[in-house]
Amino acid sequence: MQEKRMRIIYVCDDLMIGGWSSLADMILKFKKEGDTVSVVTLFGKGYYADILEKNGINVLCLEMNKKNFLWSFVRLLVFFRKESLDIVHTNLHYSDIFGIAAAFLAGVKGRVIQIHSIGEKYKHQLGFLKRFVLSKATAVSAVSGAAAEAFRREYPSFSGAISVVPNGIDICEFRRRVAESKCRKSDFGIPENVFTVLTVANFKWQKGYEYLVEAAALLDKASFRFLVAGHGPEHDRIKKMIAEKNIGDKIILLGARTDVPELMNIADAFLLPSVVEPFGICVIEAFAAGLPVIATAVDGIKETASHMNDAILVNPASPGEIADAIMMLRQNPELGKKIAEAALKKSDQFDVGRTCERIRKIYYQKKSFLDFSC
Repeated sequence: MQEKRMRIIYVCDDLMIGGWSSLADMILKFKKEGDTVSVVTLFGKGYYADILEKNGINVLCLEMNKKNFLWSFVRLLVFFRKESLDIVHTNLHYSDIFGIAAAFLAGVKGRVIQIHSIGEKYKHQLGFLKRFVLSKATAVSAVSGAAAEAFRREYPSFSGAISVVPNGIDICEFRRRVAESKCRKSDFGIPENVFTVLTVANFKWQKGYEYLVEAAALLDKASFRFLVAGHGPEHDRIKKMIAEKNIGDKIILLGARTDVPELMNIADAFLLPSVVEPFGICVIEAFAAGLPVIATAVDGIKETASHMNDAILVNPASPGEIADAIMMLRQNPELGKKIAEAALKKSDQFDVGRTCERIRKIYYQKKSFLDFSC
């Protein structure tokens, strides 16, 4: 039986640089497959909104704030009714609350919540609405088993099924950009023979940046450099920590970057020192780039990476282990090559096409969602 092409709206807080790359790739893939796809952002647009709009996808920003959130909700409700939707798919806490509630009131049959986070506590006056929203969702999906378990701990009253669907990326496009990169270590003042470790992550407490700094302080400046791409609330604290340890010439802070594939082309290894990590899309990107990965054995990372097979996994909050792993890769290039080759092969499992196949099954898992006829 041929599947019906769908009318889908994705709701998210914003589409700034960060973890939204996998969602953007999935939206573009659904559009290529013939579905009618739109996006609503609650608070702002951002880099990935620009990409989606350039590819013909409508992105509506509600510019929601404390003063206009009721009016913004009414706008969202009216918009959903006007669009005659099959699916509303929400991402993160505020998007779940406003998106699922509006979809329910608008009579949208498919109301899907996506779980992306672990350990995010939302204690505010709208928190009580989350329980109502969960009762009105027709499906819940999580990016990892760890994210699903954390969700159940936070909302023990929720007894419904949770489908685990790992994030994906456009593997072919990512590899193309890596291969065609013109970046050189010299662009950042790094000699070609210096072992360079790349980290790509927002500056949030969950990412464990202080342990990267402490690990860097243990390593010889002449032999190692760290390139760090990201932004966020922890940036100033980490920058101060780097200055206090007098290693500002060893760690190069790049800020938010849109050229992650190109940066991966010049790195010798990739590091993600998270203490909490629901999935870790940057690990998959490093796999796709053929980089040996060092990451902490936490949450979703443990589900995607295998120690000494396709990655080196270390304990969280362990700068000594991080430094030892970096030294191991520098001193044993054959080990790095073996790990990188296995990671490159594994990355095919996380192509966005596979993600879309699994998400589409969720959309169609209950006949009450949609008419299955052509």
